[in-house]
Amino acid sequence: MASPPGPRTLRLGDVRLDLLDDGEFRLDGGAMFRVVPKVLWERTCPPDERNRIRLAMRPLLVRVPVSGAPGRERVILVDCGIGAERRDAKMTDQLAIAPGVGLEASLAALGLGPGDVDLVVLTHLHFDHAGGLVRPDSDGGERLRFPNARVIAQRLELEDSRDDCPLCRASYRADDTRAVREAGLLELVAGDGEVAPGVRVEVTGGHTRAHQLVRIEAGGEAVVFWGDLIPTAAHLRPHYVMALDLDPRQAWARKAALVPRAADEGWIGVFYHDLHTPLGRVLRDGRGYRVEPVG
Repeated sequence: MASPPGPRTLRLGDVRLDLLDDGEFRLDGGAMFRVVPKVLWERTCPPDERNRIRLAMRPLLVRVPVSGAPGRERVILVDCGIGAERRDAKMTDQLAIAPGVGLEASLAALGLGPGDVDLVVLTHLHFDHAGGLVRPDSDGGERLRFPNARVIAQRLELEDSRDDCPLCRASYRADDTRAVREAGLLELVAGDGEVAPGVRVEVTGGHTRAHQLVRIEAGGEAVVFWGDLIPTAAHLRPHYVMALDLDPRQAWARKAALVPRAADEGWIGVFYHDLHTPLGRVLRDGRGYRVEPVG
């Protein structure tokens, strides 16, 4: 199997976007494709001997110039990986977690460190999207990975992550957000809105009740970080929803509305879990839609 792609960078006007690499893990292919027959999904996502498919974790780094302050920029991270070093041996084996380059090394390659991140925007609080908020400390505790960053999440998403919900329990880890909450850095929002100049969150629901996508507009382009509404390029078709979606009807409806818009308006999509096509435009083809890589 081909190796995952290297770094991806986009420059849209005076905004720069970089995909980071927080490694990969594996989940059951049937869970990722729900009612879609294996004979169809295994063509693009071949499973291993335990029926698991490989999934990347590619957080998006966005650098936006600060108005009125030449040379200064706001550094924004969208989702932050799994926190591989915090996972126990059982979870690491179950999910075949492979750390990859890692967030610190990815940032260092761009001349940045964790302390340079001003804002972290989370599509939702599942462990593979929010687990990188903290890292182990030398004394056996945990500390903030991005000590100077405010963290944006939907209020309802935090409620669900802390609720004793049998359907939610396995995907959330309370420890992922505890340190951020205790430091007073968690900023809760309710619904759609701008969280930084040119950066908006839009609630989609479907995967979780308050799952949100992140839209960046710059240089006449729109970049959409799909989160787990469309986790890979193989999930473009509306009926390719996951067994992991708490509301598959909502996931289907939102994709059915947004994917045609993405194609018609030329959006650039970020597919967080896609190993080989994490960044691309949605195009129509004779069978529906496909992703053309960019960057």
